Amino acid sequence: GTFGNKSKADLHDAGVNEKAEGLKYTGEIIGWPEDKNKRRCCLISTLEYEIIDWKLKVKIGGLGVMSSLMGKAMTDVDLIWVVPKVKDLEYPPGEPAEPIEVIIFGEPYLIEVETHVLDNITYVILDSPVFRAQTKADPYPARMDDLSSAIFYSTWNQAIAATVRRYPQIDIYHVNDYHGALVPIYLLPKVLPICLSLHNAEFQGLWPLRTKEEMKEVCSAFNISKEHCTKYVQFGNTFNLLHAAASFISVHQKSIGVAGVSDKYGKRSWARYPALWTLKHVDSLPNPDPTDIAALDESPVAIKDIDIDLEAEAKRPEFKRQAQEWAGIKQDPNADLFVFVGRWSKQKGVDLIADVMPSLLEKRPSIQLIAVGPVIDLYGRFEAEKLARLMELYPDRVYSKPEFTALPPYLFSGADFALIPSRDEPFGLVAVEFGRKGALGVGSRLGGLGLMPGWVSGLIDLSKMTHTYRDFRSGSRLNLLRPRICCRSCRKRLSWL
Repeated sequence: GTFGNKSKADLHDAGVNEKAEGLKYTGEIIGWPEDKNKRRCCLISTLEYEIIDWKLKVKIGGLGVMSSLMGKAMTDVDLIWVVPKVKDLEYPPGEPAEPIEVIIFGEPYLIEVETHVLDNITYVILDSPVFRAQTKADPYPARMDDLSSAIFYSTWNQAIAATVRRYPQIDIYHVNDYHGALVPIYLLPKVLPICLSLHNAEFQGLWPLRTKEEMKEVCSAFNISKEHCTKYVQFGNTFNLLHAAASFISVHQKSIGVAGVSDKYGKRSWARYPALWTLKHVDSLPNPDPTDIAALDESPVAIKDIDIDLEAEAKRPEFKRQAQEWAGIKQDPNADLFVFVGRWSKQKGVDLIADVMPSLLEKRPSIQLIAVGPVIDLYGRFEAEKLARLMELYPDRVYSKPEFTALPPYLFSGADFALIPSRDEPFGLVAVEFGRKGALGVGSRLGGLGLMPGWVSGLIDLSKMTHTYRDFRSGSRLNLLRPRICCRSCRKRLSWL
């Protein structure tokens, strides 16, 4: 079956059955923050993750990179990190633990559990055919509106809630986006303090609740009562996981504990997504540069005083040659190499690249383009078709690979420009990754974008890039400035709180 081992336990005794969750909390104060001397214990749960000593990585995108950074940097807390096994990785044996029982459509099923301790981190590793259906490159279900995805996220959230019960020392649960947002609802009436980081509030985890039958079916899939669904989870005629976390924080924490991952994204997400309007506000907690973990400069150099790094500039032609060789395009040290890395979707603005690049390639023989990333929606699929045609027309200048790909470091170091024409960008990790290697960003100024040196516009209109490029190439003065701007980009530091 889908789950593997079906539990023989009586349904009424199931560890995650809502009817069995009515135990009253009768202990002393929880600990932190009431006891400020207590070493804090924080729970996180992510579908993207890294187990450092096992050398295992599961699709380390923006959320996964920040979770991995938490594991490496938050040595002042005890971290319990819940992760699922995927089908195409070989896992070393962990410490066996008691299986976790989940309830799906009224039937109990068992999830195998192992633990692994590394320094201050306790990994709780879940194993089930539900999770094993995913891969390291694609740990998320393809859809989030059908019953199979409901079963996946129900299993995931119930297993995390069961983990909280096993570790009563947990002080706070750090929720990343919608994926594990239902956990505190399962724990009621006990209130577990949570904080919610909005990495991408565009995705919210939605299932239809248009009829009584759909309400009954979805609630049964998630093993949640209609009362809790109505109070916390339902938003309009949808079952909305992100709204569940927002409602819980609004009801039990007076709207305290929600933040966007850049200075602008907190306010922008609260204004844009009605599912968050139950909150009084959304704060900002900007992501740091995950590669910059050095101590703050006691006497930082003013950005205007940063001079050209001649040694770094001397290495750039070789990095560019390696990037061109990797992509199979002409190895030209004088080419202007534009690179796009990211999801091919409307949100990332990939259609704008496909619309503008044909004319740029025709007018500017020095331009080369490399575009890499997984196709997410019809916008991305359409761009893939257009760029495939451009590869036929300009085989020495255009390389398109519409799939998730492990990228060599010289692709970042060898690029002249990073294309970031996003319509919505919470943080913009790719812009930071390219910027720290000296590539200049070209695209939109919104969300977390615009922090790194480059050419950005408040208008989401990549056709402006034509004028930007012309201005940039005109006159020896701007050509002389470019290495200085690249050096400033490499030296740019983001705040780390």
